[in-house]
Amino acid sequence: MTVWNWGVFYEKVVKNILNGTWKSLYENLSSDEKPRNFWLGMDTGIVDIFYSNRNINPQLKNLVNCVKNAIINKEFDIFRGPIYTQEGQLKINVGETCDYDKIINMDWLVQGIEGVLPNVSDLAPNDPFSYMLNIINNKIAISDNLTNE
Repeated sequence: MTVWNWGVFYEKVVKNILNGTWKSLYENLSSDEKPRNFWLGMDTGIVDIFYSNRNINPQLKNLVNCVKNAIINKEFDIFRGPIYTQEGQLKINVGETCDYDKIINMDWLVQGIEGVLPNVSDLAPNDPFSYMLNIINNKIAISDNLTNE
């Protein structure tokens, strides 16, 4: 499974703030542009892989570590084509690499993945604010119903 080392991320942010390079990101942008999301990968130490030594044999452990090292050394790009959909449609051509927009807008599953994507309109918000807002709205509705009775 993927592990996110947020301490490493925040350390990098604080160092950039202290040495003055963090604000230069905003100063260098034109007035029409807004800061964009950015990706920091395994080579930064922020993203890692966790696996159980008890449940993985030595050969598979070696394979996982080899792929991890190839990703870190930029010898292997998981988003390099050919990449096919579950239905076998070629989505990323041979040698082509997905850019940020293609990755973030993927609305299909890769060949070999079992499952289906949910209908976006069926998804309920799961962030704490939406959750609390729903509770508050329900309590107001219940209160209003009791008052009107």
